Amino acid sequence: SLAITKFKAYNYGHVASVFSVPHLYGVSFDPLIPSIAGLPHLIPSLIASGIIFAAFILSYRYLDETLTYKKSNLDEYTNAEKSTSQAITLEKSNQVGKFELKLPKNSLLLLTGSSLLTLIYGGYSRITQDWPTLELSKGGLNLKSYHTLVTTLLFFITELAILKKYPYIYKKIGALKLFKTGFSAAGALFIFSLILTLLAKTGSTFIVLSLYAILFSIERGINTLTEISFDLLLTESAEASGNLGTLYGISSTLSGAISLILPYIFVIFSDLSIENSLPFPFNYSITWFLAILSLTGYWLSSKIKSTENQN
Repeated sequence: SLAITKFKAYNYGHVASVFSVPHLYGVSFDPLIPSIAGLPHLIPSLIASGIIFAAFILSYRYLDETLTYKKSNLDEYTNAEKSTSQAITLEKSNQVGKFELKLPKNSLLLLTGSSLLTLIYGGYSRITQDWPTLELSKGGLNLKSYHTLVTTLLFFITELAILKKYPYIYKKIGALKLFKTGFSAAGALFIFSLILTLLAKTGSTFIVLSLYAILFSIERGINTLTEISFDLLLTESAEASGNLGTLYGISSTLSGAISLILPYIFVIFSDLSIENSLPFPFNYSITWFLAILSLTGYWLSSKIKSTENQN
């Protein structure tokens, strides 16, 4: 479909960014931009959040919405048009007004769920940024920096395969189930990460690197699936209210805000681990935090009502 083609094109651009900003995907390089001690990339995050917020205000103020209450092909079918009108009336009754914005409940649930996914997977990526190269005594995998470049190549191949096969996956499973998978898969990723930390003590670099590359690719692959599914679900939820531009603006603003607070969360858990002599990055406090977020997100996603056409 046109929507899937659009989102595939968008994410192909996302694939290219793997090589332009590798530190976001677990490969750490010395930053060439200013930062504050203990809060790396804070200044760029502030600038990015400001740009996103300004773009949201400008788009909300000056751009017209492109979705309308009626679809063009319904003009030929009177009964279908009446049914659509009734559905729109029902949808309006379920909308929640926030700051003079009327957002469908489905949209609010999607925005909340997407924010939790961003926090979960962004937090996971952040706390595992130095994990591969940490010493075994510090809870790391004891790999070399150049080893982690292998994961970038494997992720690139995995990402292309996912984007190529997404229409098929979408038809078989549906966007909502794929979106929910992001929460349930997070728990498996945490457990696998803990197991890999224990396996690293065997001293086999090949096995540890291979498993880490697979883990990294799966984590980023699931993240890609949930991002595309979220875009499709958000578009679907906006069809009745015609506020897609506003929803995307809110989504971008939330994503920027979460990116801003992630360094603070990292510092808090790092200090907590040091004070209690816990291995870092994985210990019971971090695991419980991410697990609670995952369970909350899955519960919220179960409240989302899908209107996907079942063929």
